[in-house]
Amino acid sequence: MNWKARVLYIGAAMLTGVLNACGGGHSQTASVPARIQIALAQVSSETIDSTTVDLSGTGMTSIHKKWEGVPTSLELSGITPGTSRSIVVALYTAGHIVQKGDATFDVIAGESRSIAVTLHSLFGTLQMVVPLGLQNASGVDHGQLLLGCSASPDTLVLQGVLPNKYFRSNSLELGKDYCFVVDLYDSTGRALYHGSDTVHLDDQTPTITLTLGSLVGAISLQLIIQTNAQLTGRISLPNSRRRAPQSLHDVLILELLPNPKSSGDEWEYTEIFNATLDTLVLDSCKLAKSRASVTSTTAANLSGCSVLPGQFAVIGRDSVSIRTCSAGGFTLANTAQSVVVACGNLLVDSIAYNSPIDSLNPFPLQAGKSIEVPLAKYTLRSQGNSWCAGKDSVILSPGFGVLGSPGFDAGCVE
Repeated sequence: MNWKARVLYIGAAMLTGVLNACGGGHSQTASVPARIQIALAQVSSETIDSTTVDLSGTGMTSIHKKWEGVPTSLELSGITPGTSRSIVVALYTAGHIVQKGDATFDVIAGESRSIAVTLHSLFGTLQMVVPLGLQNASGVDHGQLLLGCSASPDTLVLQGVLPNKYFRSNSLELGKDYCFVVDLYDSTGRALYHGSDTVHLDDQTPTITLTLGSLVGAISLQLIIQTNAQLTGRISLPNSRRRAPQSLHDVLILELLPNPKSSGDEWEYTEIFNATLDTLVLDSCKLAKSRASVTSTTAANLSGCSVLPGQFAVIGRDSVSIRTCSAGGFTLANTAQSVVVACGNLLVDSIAYNSPIDSLNPFPLQAGKSIEVPLAKYTLRSQGNSWCAGKDSVILSPGFGVLGSPGFDAGCVE
C-alpha cells in the first residue's frame, strides 16, 4: 500500500514590479528619481504579519519600508537611477522571516519595466496522508512518526478519521536533512509497518519514496514536496486494480454547485470521492437525477472517467476548467433535487438536497457557493445540517470564481 505526504509551504510567491521614472515635463536625466510599484501574487496573507522591502545600491540612500500583513499595493519612491540596485523582500510571521527573495537590476531614468522577485519559503509544514479506505482492510489503528535527526526528534501521532488519516508537523525549517521513522500499529499494539529514511527538505525537493516493511507485505510512503498548499500527489497502490464500482458507497457524492450565478447552468459541478483502494473506472456509469434518467439534461455518461484510490474527481460542465470528467448537459436544480451515481443496475451512491427554506430538512443553498459535506460526516449526508456552504475561493474559469473546494475535502469543517 502506498502512502503519500506533502510539505505545504507558506505561499511561495512571485513578486512583480513596475519601474516608472518621474520626470514631469522636464527632460529626463540620470538624476531623475524613479518609483517602483510591486504587486504580490500567490501569497498566503492569512499567515503573514508583515512585509518588508529593502533597496540599496551604489550612489543612493538605502530604502527600508515595512507594511502590516501583505498589502495589495506596495510602492517605493525616490529611487536614484543607477546600476546593480539590490532589492530584498521578506515576509514575517510572529517576528520570524518565513519567506525571502532578492533580485538585482538597473534603474534608468525614464524607463518603465517589470521586475520579478522569487520568494523562497524558509519554513513549511509536513503532512503525511495515510489512505486507509472506508473499511481499513489493513487494520491500522494508530501510529507515530519520529521526525528529526537529533537525539530528541519530534513525535507526530496518527490522527484524523477514515478513509484518510495523517501525520502533521508544526512549522519546519527548510533547507535541512530530516530523519523519518514511521511505525503503524493495529488496535492491540502489534506493529504492522515500519520504515525509516533521511530526506533533505526544501522548496525545490523532488518526489521521494520511502518503503515501509510489513509483516503482510510492503507498502511505499511517497513524499511529495509542493509549493502550493492546494496541490496533491497521485497515489499508486501495489496490488490494487482498475475496476468498475461494485458496491454501494464505492463512490461518494460530497459536493455540488447547483447555482454558480443568478441565472443559467454554466459552471455547475458535482464532486465525487473514491472510497476504495482500487482505481475506479466509470465507463459503465452515469451521474443522473435518478437511475431511470436518460436525457442529456438529466443524466451524464461518465465514459472515459476514472478516479484514483482515495482521490476526488470533479464532474463539471465544459465551462469548468478544473473538471476531471465532463458532465455534458447535466443540470442541477437550484432548489431541490436528487443526484445519483449509477453503474448499470447498481446504485453506487445517491443524495437528495432541499431548498434552504424547507421546513423539515433545509440545505445551505446559496448563489455563488457550493454545498459540501466533510468526509468525516459522509454517513450523515441525508441531513441538511451536515452540509455547509463553501467558503474557499476557487477560480472555475478565467474571470469567474465561486466559493467551494472542488477536488478537496470540505473547506468549511468546524
